[in-house]
Parts: sequence; structure tokens; C-alpha cells
Amino acid sequence: MYFQGQNPYDVYMSLLDVIFPRFCFGCGFLGCYVCPSCVKKLVLVADDTCFYCGKRSAMGLTHPGCRRRNGVDAFVAVYKYNATIQKIIKSIKYRGAKEGMGDFLAGTGIMIMERALPVFKLCAGGIIQPVPLHASKQARRGFNQAEIIGGFISRATRIPQGKLLERIKNTTPQAEQKTKGLRRRNVAHSMRACVDDIGKKVLIVDDVVTSGATAGDAARALKVAGAPFVAVFALAKG
Repeated sequence: MYFQGQNPYDVYMSLLDVIFPRFCFGCGFLGCYVCPSCVKKLVLVADDTCFYCGKRSAMGLTHPGCRRRNGVDAFVAVYKYNATIQKIIKSIKYRGAKEGMGDFLAGTGIMIMERALPVFKLCAGGIIQPVPLHASKQARRGFNQAEIIGGFISRATRIPQGKLLERIKNTTPQAEQKTKGLRRRNVAHSMRACVDDIGKKVLIVDDVVTSGATAGDAARALKVAGAPFVAVFALAKG
């Protein structure tokens, strides 16, 4: 039973919270997946940098000397990949708490928009493309958190989220690759475009960029398929 006027879905979710209470992935606080105290421990990236050389660059645009024919044109990340955000993102990803990413975005959405707005404007009129998972990995995990992040950005910016890429290689987790060279080889040509001629700017979305190998391979596939401009957004940068 629920009180007259209450949304049955809200009542259902409240009952789930009683039966399966939420604990903060960062510190174990009862009541939510990401508590305000852990949000305060997150560290904003101070400056936009070139995707390739890591040096400062206005709006994260790739320096003229670093540009590549089928490479990334701009890059923005919101947070440094410190111990707190690492624990939160890995817990959401590997413990299957899809709602956890929603909690995180709800608590940090204003900071995300303020930090990344210039790059979002660069991609106006384009398409948001979350980094895809291999079909087997998506089936096992049940969700792709890059798609959840992409959906949040799409609603905030009105840039539509599309499906331009597919992952054709079931790679091992990048975290298991100990060097940048191994990471690049692990994901090399792991993606291909689902369309023949994109013809629009594309904003690649992922949770974390460390070596940049995954985002770089996504950009390659999109550029080969005709994307004139490819930017990368990440919640965190390692």
C-alpha cells in the first residue's frame, strides 16, 4: 500500500532502499552511493591541456604541432584521478550499481558543466558518442557508464547522443596494462564506425582517460568515417 497521491515508482524505490540500503562507494556512509563528504574530496583539473603533449591549451584544443590526421582535436576532463574518484568509479563499474553514476552526476553536475562548457560549445550541432563496450562485456555488466554520462551531457546541452561506433575487439581491461605502449597495443583498431559518412562534429564521452589510448582509437575510427572534428570529454584524467 502507498499513500494516495504518491508515485508508485517512488514508493518502490523507497522500499528497495530499506531492503538494500545504499552505501557510499567512497567511505561507506549510509544513504547514498556518493556522499557530499566524498564529493568535497574530489580535485578539479586546474587547466585545460592538449590531449597529446599534456601542456596547457585554451579550451583543450590540440596544439598545431601535436595534431594528427585522424586524431583528437580537443580534450577536457573535470577531475584529477585521485584515490576518491578512482574508488567511486571502479565501484560503480565493477559492482554493477548503475544508479551510482546517476547519484554522482546529480551531485557534481554544476561543476561538470562549468568546467567543460567551452568544449561542449565547440561541439554544438554535433553528436555525443560514449565510448562503447564490447557486446559481451556490456551484457555481463548490464550497462555502460559512459552512456549514462553521455545522457547527462545530452540533456544539459541538447546535443543528441548517437551510436556511431562499435567495439569489435574484446580487449582486456586497460588497468591491467602496465605501460602506455601496452595500452595502445591493447586497444589498437578495437573500434569501427557504424555509419559510412558521419559529416558532423563528435564529442567522445568516457569516465576516465589515462593514457588516452581508448579515446584515441575511438577518434581514429570516427575521423576515418568522415567526422570533421572530434573532442573528448572525461570525468577524470589520470
